[in-house]
Amino acid sequence: MTFTAIVCGLAPALLVFRADLVAGLRGGVREGGGPRSRLRSGLLIAQGALSMLLLVGAALFVSSLRAVRAEPLGYDPAQITYVEQNLRGVPMPDDERYRLLDRLVTRAEALPGVVAATRTTSVPFWTDWSIDLFVPGIDSVGKLGDFILHSVSSGYFRTMGTAILEGRGLVDADRAGSEPVIVVSRSMAHVIWPNQPALGKCVKLEADSLPCHVVVGVAEDIKRGSLSADPGLQYYVPAAQYPAGAFGILVRTTRPAAPMAESIRRSLQAEMPGPAYLTAQPLDRLIAPQMVPWELGATMFTLFGGLALLVASVGLYSVLAYGVAQRRQELGVRIALGARVVTVLRLVVRDAMQLMLVAVALGLCAALAAARCAAVPHVATRPRDPCRCRRDPFAGESGGRICPGLARGACRPGHRAPQRVSPKMACQTAAPGRPGAAVSAYQPARRLCGQRTTIVPRAPEVGSI
Repeated sequence: MTFTAIVCGLAPALLVFRADLVAGLRGGVREGGGPRSRLRSGLLIAQGALSMLLLVGAALFVSSLRAVRAEPLGYDPAQITYVEQNLRGVPMPDDERYRLLDRLVTRAEALPGVVAATRTTSVPFWTDWSIDLFVPGIDSVGKLGDFILHSVSSGYFRTMGTAILEGRGLVDADRAGSEPVIVVSRSMAHVIWPNQPALGKCVKLEADSLPCHVVVGVAEDIKRGSLSADPGLQYYVPAAQYPAGAFGILVRTTRPAAPMAESIRRSLQAEMPGPAYLTAQPLDRLIAPQMVPWELGATMFTLFGGLALLVASVGLYSVLAYGVAQRRQELGVRIALGARVVTVLRLVVRDAMQLMLVAVALGLCAALAAARCAAVPHVATRPRDPCRCRRDPFAGESGGRICPGLARGACRPGHRAPQRVSPKMACQTAAPGRPGAAVSAYQPARRLCGQRTTIVPRAPEVGSI
């Protein structure tokens, strides 16, 4: 910070040694100084370009946030509570743990406000379970992707709200001793049996020598590990036929899960032996951390983009107001000779619009270049898609938000210039260092200033003055 302050403090002092004092005294306040004017213009362009870059980034993050919130999960997490058991060292055989889960499901379904409950081995964004699969006619099924096992009870699809696209779901009749069945996701059916119906196909679990599980249904895809990644390959088997894992249960309620999670946990705790306990949390809380990158990016880019836009607008206003003050005598003479207010306004705004257009163009180029390198976690969005302005109002207005802001800062000095410039005072002002020079130079204008009428016959064009 100290080094930066020293450099910024010495920069204006170094310009003194390059100044031409004689030319400066002769020119007076009507000359703006070429190098300094170019420096001010460059700083304004840099501010505007940075504002445009940040606003485009904010538009991308906000669009991605909207897209990820609208992305179908394959289930409704708002009314689902995940109840997990912790035995805390209590010795319990696997069969007894499975029976404990069944008792928890039965007790949960009897609670008021509960729609359905199910046991499960895999919970989206929390736990996964996978085993080896074997499909007749396909070598190395594991090379086709990661297949996630869901060992669930018959009420799973009703509890999760996952739709069955073909065939049927799991029912109470799918118990031990009956024909082994399996329900696969749409992506899994497409990967293993492309262009073929999946119903009736054979899938073997763990070993090629075991009996087939017949595909009886195809379910919609669900998101399990990432909101931006493609849906995983899921399959569902009845827990009575393949009891794998004993982690917890899922409970669907008629109301949002957050206020009911604790009451459900207390009601089910009576089934736990000794020091064992249950934990309950809404399923949407498991998904909430996945939203953090989009929410943080959208908030930070919008905040800094708005701040940069404010700084650029104030800077543009200040520079243009300073330029109007320097040209006060010139503008007064133009008005005295009959120049219209619109013409004076055009003189001031034209330079501002040129700076603004250059800044917006550079900002867009920088945004396109940054999109090639930045790893923005976007969902169903393309940073360089020229059609995004039509699909997303916020993204389409990113350029429209900066242009009016800078234009308002540019037009304010131009609107005030004709009102605050006095033609009579401008005509009476002498050039610095040469008393009376302005009187002789602007004698026709002074005669006009003494007249009361505002009509000047045959006023010369502005460009000829």
